[in-house]
Amino acid sequence: MADKLIFISCGQLTDAEKSVGVLIKALVDATPGFKAYFAESVHDLDSLAHNVFDGIQRCAGAIVALRDRGLVLDANGAVWGHRSSVWVNQEVALLAYRQFAESTKLPILAFVDPGVKLEGAMTSLIVNPRPLPGLADLKTFVDSWLANSEFTEVSADLFREK
Repeated sequence: MADKLIFISCGQLTDAEKSVGVLIKALVDATPGFKAYFAESVHDLDSLAHNVFDGIQRCAGAIVALRDRGLVLDANGAVWGHRSSVWVNQEVALLAYRQFAESTKLPILAFVDPGVKLEGAMTSLIVNPRPLPGLADLKTFVDSWLANSEFTEVSADLFREK
């Protein structure tokens, strides 16, 4: 049986942001029975369609990191809050739609930087992101989540096997 694919959704605008995704990928890849997908080298539309969407379609679960992208002001110039990557929010929405369309459970583990205001799909979906921990605690959370989550067979993998 193939390793279960875990989709890593984490911003990649800065090296600090990207380093969290790379770290989570390494933690997943070091766990027998799992393989991580992190789109750190996708840079064109063709790659988006053939890599990111394929990763979302084939994953058995996802780990999300909402990193602080900076302060956002509202239309009146008042402080709205700190925003995370818009892409991460969109990927979470796609994962939720896939779960709905396939009527299967898609486990998700989400982390958020302190001060990041949830928006979009993250305000409607019950994802319950936990504060982004330090390295030791991150490893503990990821290891526990991988060991204790129920990952169902992915329809794309079942189709390929047939």
